Amino acid sequence: MYKSLLFFFLIVSTSLCAQHAISGPFSPSADFKWVMAYQLNPNGQEYVTAGPVKNGDLELIMPKTAEAGVYRMVYAIPTDEFYFDVIYNGKEDIMLSFNTSNGVAFKSSEENGTYLSYSKEINAAEKKLADYYATGKKGKADFNAIVKHLKEIQDSFETKSEGMIANSFIKANRPYVPLKIETYEQYLSSKKEHFFDVLDFNNPTLQSSGFLVEKALTFVFSSISHVASNPIPEKGIQENLEVLNGKLTSVNPLFKAKLLEKLWTETSKREMSSSSDLIYNNYLLPLSRINEKKEILEITDKIELSNRLRIGARAPEIKWKVNGVDKKLSDLSVSEKYVLLFWSSTCSHCLKEVPELHKELKDRETIQVLAIGLEDDDISWKDESAKLGGFTHILGLGKWENEYVFLYDVHQTPTYFVLDSQKKIIAKPSSLEELLSVLKN
Repeated sequence: MYKSLLFFFLIVSTSLCAQHAISGPFSPSADFKWVMAYQLNPNGQEYVTAGPVKNGDLELIMPKTAEAGVYRMVYAIPTDEFYFDVIYNGKEDIMLSFNTSNGVAFKSSEENGTYLSYSKEINAAEKKLADYYATGKKGKADFNAIVKHLKEIQDSFETKSEGMIANSFIKANRPYVPLKIETYEQYLSSKKEHFFDVLDFNNPTLQSSGFLVEKALTFVFSSISHVASNPIPEKGIQENLEVLNGKLTSVNPLFKAKLLEKLWTETSKREMSSSSDLIYNNYLLPLSRINEKKEILEITDKIELSNRLRIGARAPEIKWKVNGVDKKLSDLSVSEKYVLLFWSSTCSHCLKEVPELHKELKDRETIQVLAIGLEDDDISWKDESAKLGGFTHILGLGKWENEYVFLYDVHQTPTYFVLDSQKKIIAKPSSLEELLSVLKN
């Protein structure tokens, strides 16, 4: 279950009067405390305001200065998982309802109601067309009726939404409609071929939403060139990535970088390392070199760090001296597994946990522990490390400002990495219990 937004935040007071409200019931009521509104823009999102959920009812007053656009309503943490989007045109109050099972529904909002109705009707009509092909039907009358209905829905909503923000999304979602009966394979191929016909990646309204990202994800992971298959082979994913990247040639570099980052994240979640490497090496790195914007460099730096420490990667080199003799991790060759332990002699949690680890491993000759002490000085470290015989002790002076911390992205002590005999990372346990479980296997 997600965590409710219980953290404290400051809302800057303003003398301006509120113009419109976003309100309605949230259920289960006990799960909600606040909803925070962020306006989406091509480069990300910006916090605007927040409102309490009292006894299951949201009352969020939009500032008079709030601009028309798409707003992300965050209701729990992590904030990138628990949200829904609304269109706010600055002309109407929005009455909605939300529950964790069915999502959001709009009771009063011409913008959102129109777009939601369109989405339901066009999706149902497209499904009928896909079913027609998938079931091998041949009837021309059935085909013409389905195609006619599909066109009527699209044209009707494009007309109905004239002057609305929703119009940009409805037009950009116009589906491929075949002019004549095709085989299912031909239909899928044609649908992919025409996928980008009505998509404008430079449209600021589309950029200021999650629409283009969702379209990109759909194309890369769902579009099929010749036959229906689920899941698409990774080679097909990479072919789709290549096509998509070609469509992004003239797009704002920062927006392009953020979209590619989303695709990198998705391929990483799916453990498609060759595809995530393709996105990073072939698209993002060249983009960062041409456009040395801070935000783009931050994206590539974050991915580089993730790649450096991902499961299966060779552990970054660690160097130290013993009695003036240079030592390094890559030269070690005496153990089946290695544990990198980042700890501190001034960390009370470490002083409890590390001796327990020492006790568990003191008779395990096939496991070697490299204990990197993150210290301001060596006074207490000498005393505490002396109690841990059998560990290889390495002193990291500067505590949080030394090369080991940056190399392994250490933010707390103790932190563990488990390596195999080839020094490849095989686990990143988050607790002593998890570490011991990994070492038993």
